Amino acid sequence: MTEEHKAFIEDLYMRYHKRLTRSAYHNLSDNDAAHDIVVDVFVCAIEKVEELYKHPNPGGWLYQVLSNKIMNYQKGFYKKDRKTKETIKIMTELGLESDTIQDTYELEKEFISKCSYEEQIKILNDREKTAIISRYIDDKSLAETAEKMGISEGAVKQLIHRAKVKLKNNLKKIKKFKNFRNLNSVF
Repeated sequence: MTEEHKAFIEDLYMRYHKRLTRSAYHNLSDNDAAHDIVVDVFVCAIEKVEELYKHPNPGGWLYQVLSNKIMNYQKGFYKKDRKTKETIKIMTELGLESDTIQDTYELEKEFISKCSYEEQIKILNDREKTAIISRYIDDKSLAETAEKMGISEGAVKQLIHRAKVKLKNNLKKIKKFKNFRNLNSVF
C-alpha cells in the first residue's frame, strides 16, 4: 500500500467512522454489532483500496458496503471479516483506534485464555461453562452455540456476559490477594 493510499484510508476513517457507526446502530440497535460491522467496512476498504481510491464516490462506496453487511447481519448471514496480518499492520500504522485492530471476539477469547480457564471456570454454573467453552475454547459462533445448547442467541449472549463478569470479578479478587501477599512479604 502506498503512502497516498494510507493517507486516503486515514482520511476516510476520520470523515466516516462515526457516521457509519451511528447509521449501523440506527439500523441494528446493537452497539457491539454496529461497531463490528463498521470495522469490517474499513477492513474491506483497506483490502480494496486501489478500487476505492479510483471510485468517484468513496463515501457512497463505504455506505453501500455498510448496507450490505447490515442486510447480511439481519438475515443471519453475517460473518466477521477476518483481518489479515497485512491489514492489521496497515491499521496500526494508520493509528486507527485499538478496538478496530483486533475485533471484540478476539479480545474476549484472549481474556478467557488468560483466566487459566480450567481453574477459573469452576466458579461458573454448567450452562455458563458450556457457553464459554463452546464460544471461546471450541471457537463456535453464537448461532452454533445457541443451537448446541437449545436456546436463543440472546440467551447465549446473556450467559456469556454473566460468565465474563464472574470471571473478571474472580480475577480481581485473586489479583488483590496476590498483591496483599506481596505486601506482607515486604514487611
